[in-house]
Amino acid sequence: MPCEAMIEPGICRLYGLAENTEIFTPFLRTTLMKLLSQISLSGVITCLTLLTPCIETEASDANLGSELFAQRCAMCHGEKGAGDGPLAATMPADQKPRDLSKGDYKYATDKGKLIEVISKGGANVGLSVLMPAQSDLNQAQLEALADFVSSLKTS
Repeated sequence: MPCEAMIEPGICRLYGLAENTEIFTPFLRTTLMKLLSQISLSGVITCLTLLTPCIETEASDANLGSELFAQRCAMCHGEKGAGDGPLAATMPADQKPRDLSKGDYKYATDKGKLIEVISKGGANVGLSVLMPAQSDLNQAQLEALADFVSSLKTS
């Protein structure tokens, strides 16, 4: 088994993360592989200890996005973003929440625009007037929420 295929699941187990957690940014993955090619096992353990704050930050960002979605979006968009939340049934047919799992957005064609839709609300970007603005979120929260919404795409 190649080193890369063993390291990421091992780190996930070490820190109690689900193995499919997307904590490995391209930069982190490349840096880790370069370090591993040049150091011993004790060096690897030292390296992992030093990377802990980075791994925990990225994992907590993923949790933050999930928590924000559950608190602010799931009532309309549903738990998995399929547009089937409890309030969706009460909405007019032409104002139903978007199925975020399809990933085919009218306006939010990139992360910046997705953040704009979330922060300004639907009405302010020519979308549903029923989607409220989340203008009280800070930039880190908006980015975490946008990343989580993007992760819902299944097709």
